[in-house]
Amino acid sequence: MSSELSSPRRTFLKAGAFAGGAWVMRDRNAGQLHRQDYAAGEAATGRCATYVVAAATAPDHVKAQADFICDGVDDQVEIQAAMDALSAGGGNIKLTEGAFELTDSIIVDPNSALIGAGIDATTMNYSGSSNGIKVRSTSSDTQSVVLRGFALVGTVGGSHGLYMPGAKNWRIIDLKIRGFTGSGVSSIYLSGNEGAGQIGCFYKEFYGAEVRGSDYGITLTGVESAGQSNANKWYGGKFQTHAVRAINIEAPATGNVFFSPSIEDCATLIYSNGRANVFYAPYMESFDATFVEFGANSTWNAVFDMPTPPSTSTPVDDNGIQNAITIVRHDGARKEMYGGVVQVMSTDGNVRLEKDLTNGRYKLNAAVVVGPATTITIAAGVVTVTGSYHTVDTEGSAASDDLDTINGGVTGQLLVLNAINSARTVVMKNGTGNISLAGSDFVMDHRNDRIMLQFDAAGAGAWVELSRSKTVSSRRLRKPL
Repeated sequence: MSSELSSPRRTFLKAGAFAGGAWVMRDRNAGQLHRQDYAAGEAATGRCATYVVAAATAPDHVKAQADFICDGVDDQVEIQAAMDALSAGGGNIKLTEGAFELTDSIIVDPNSALIGAGIDATTMNYSGSSNGIKVRSTSSDTQSVVLRGFALVGTVGGSHGLYMPGAKNWRIIDLKIRGFTGSGVSSIYLSGNEGAGQIGCFYKEFYGAEVRGSDYGITLTGVESAGQSNANKWYGGKFQTHAVRAINIEAPATGNVFFSPSIEDCATLIYSNGRANVFYAPYMESFDATFVEFGANSTWNAVFDMPTPPSTSTPVDDNGIQNAITIVRHDGARKEMYGGVVQVMSTDGNVRLEKDLTNGRYKLNAAVVVGPATTITIAAGVVTVTGSYHTVDTEGSAASDDLDTINGGVTGQLLVLNAINSARTVVMKNGTGNISLAGSDFVMDHRNDRIMLQFDAAGAGAWVELSRSKTVSSRRLRKPL
């Protein structure tokens, strides 16, 4: 438990959680904190330290349990003192319910957690000119930071709310960030470009964050190869009333994934100029807006299950290549693909098949293989196809049999048929059933005889001949003696 001793000029907080019962002194005139004998900032228990910072508006019984007590003026000083008191091994800073008044940034160190009492219980009002909260850069894969359960409210404008430079393994849970306004300002700003280190901004996870009112909801940017914002994940959450873009992904940010974000009333809802960024099932509602925009450097981005935009909005502005969107109609009846090109590549890295999602055209750079062939047997003049290439056998292995009806198939399907061997003759009948040939029956009495048909589902449905190939045996060409 902490105790407070007052003088006309200073407030002393006895930090009972510190080893050795050290003292924290705040000089009100100088606006500075002085630490005395922290014993390396280790908790008295020897475990990961947890320090509680009470708001000036917190109830007295809550303040009585706190390690630091704010007075409603420059409260970032007490919060930063608690953060600085943690050892290199890290720990937790818990903010009580109530309002904290900040005039300068809070710097969050690696291996630490800044935890509020909930987004509707703990509020930090920020009136400074720098970024509201800055997460200190680190290149370590083993260090992490957690920010959870508070609201960060900008009251002046001109700076980012949450600034996260090159770093790894950060987790953001249940935050509300709003009121950070001004040209180019983002509620959350991730940059892989932080000084000479060019660390990169990787593996951050956002759960249930709500951002509102800035030019950009979240910005991901960086520097090619060394300082990119890659592999960050956003789960749920909400973006509202952003003047420029809700989600702003700049080149060369790569591999970021957004799961079911809610985006409302923004000029552009999703913008990506990076690579392979994916958006799953976004809830999007806005009028007179651009729902999705892909920049000139964008490639391989995808939006899945996007709702149908209203007629007053622009669905997609695609200036990149190989981007794709799945649109779900309001009635849920079917999906439509829009924009870009989908590629299928072989193991040697060559593109074998491309589909242009704008016009539905395919480009093929590979051998076309129909098959392998499977055998179907005539039964009462009928066969049922299950693929696009079949050999046909006669009923009961008869020497000859008629084929007049082909069951199965879908509109446009191609079908290649041939007799199972040269000892059995299959006669395809024109017009007897649903087979429409080029004017005459086709007799397949050689293993190499072939016919190609296409299924036309109009009317009763018919298999229409496209071409045939008839083999003339050598004995038929033999001259008489």
